[in-house]
Amino acid sequence: MLSLDRFRFPTPWRLVLPVAAVGVLCLVALTVVPVSAPAQGAQNWPIIHHDIRAMIQPATSRLEVTDRIELAHPPDPDRPLRLLLHRDLVIDSVDLEGTSLEVDRSDGFKPRHFWERPDYEHIDAYAAASELTVYPPTGGWPDKPSITLHYAGIVYDSLRSPEVAYGRGFETTTGLIGERGAYLAGLTFWIPWSGEGLFRFRLHANVPPGWESVSQGTLDEHRVTRDGRVESLWVVDDPMTEAYLIAGPYVVREAVHGDVTVYT
Repeated sequence: MLSLDRFRFPTPWRLVLPVAAVGVLCLVALTVVPVSAPAQGAQNWPIIHHDIRAMIQPATSRLEVTDRIELAHPPDPDRPLRLLLHRDLVIDSVDLEGTSLEVDRSDGFKPRHFWERPDYEHIDAYAAASELTVYPPTGGWPDKPSITLHYAGIVYDSLRSPEVAYGRGFETTTGLIGERGAYLAGLTFWIPWSGEGLFRFRLHANVPPGWESVSQGTLDEHRVTRDGRVESLWVVDDPMTEAYLIAGPYVVREAVHGDVTVYT
């Protein structure tokens, strides 16, 4: 099995792709440059686990997701939950164990809902996000609630020149889905985010025929469906600061280095 547990990247990050190799998304060829995060403050309300089912449709740059999030004990049972999600991902439903929840959405977000003292100098790194306000059910939140969100939409932040020039001519994106590949990470806000913190996750990725997907953790399952699409299950048992999903028309190669198996 492919294990990537040691590959942990602090959030947020930006993907940097060589111009000459934009169409090939190879795990070992990824170069990342850190973007300074806003100042740490009191967490809004930490998510401790995601159970994600994601389908990628490259022809339309469309992402479809069902995400069941497990939250820590609510700081106030009557207080709404505030989340950040990609601005172009449209919420279909939000429920708590089958009970539909009321949700409001803002065009942007209020930094003070997520940090006591926001670092506004770097807040532009969160430009793809908009704020969701999820209201508690009648009687308030239970202890450690699990909320399921269904949403979908287009994710395509066009590749652009970096703010700092590099000798080999790199371009950057916060996240995109296209016919040559897909890249989703922390700054894409493709899964709900409630503030700085660590979480574990399971990712069921469904990609087109001839594609493969890559994420952190261990590749636990892999199969081809009757219609030719490829499904993979990635399981992350070590806490992470972000979840990423990279996919494309890969030719997968395997190499063993000591006790480590590497797929490229």
